[in-house]
Amino acid sequence: MELILVIETDPKMRENIGEILEIAGYRVEYAEDGLEGLQKIFSILPDLVICDIYLPGLSASGILDSIGNSPETGKIPFIVLTPNQSRDGQTLDQYEGQGYLSIPFDYFQLIDAVEEQLKSNQSALTKISS
Repeated sequence: MELILVIETDPKMRENIGEILEIAGYRVEYAEDGLEGLQKIFSILPDLVICDIYLPGLSASGILDSIGNSPETGKIPFIVLTPNQSRDGQTLDQYEGQGYLSIPFDYFQLIDAVEEQLKSNQSALTKISS
């Protein structure tokens, strides 16, 4: 069963995402801000990270920069949660290669995004190890 880390400052949003993921059969860990999230990434090595684009302390892009150079964490897939208006701007350019999900989203959109990121990461790992 895959472990997903949810990094989200809004407690209600964090709880809702966690409930959806648990219903779908995933194990879930939580972090309330970017610094806590970064620490948890290195300590639990999740299979996937779902992260709010705007975090206090350390942003989603800061987290990606911090984990990107490590062989243990550099290949962990990310889904960035973003408000609708960010989709068309340059904000998402820095997250190339990562998944993103516009807020608001529904159960099916979240699960589809999670499955897509986990599947694409597994394909990349298979190609590397072949």
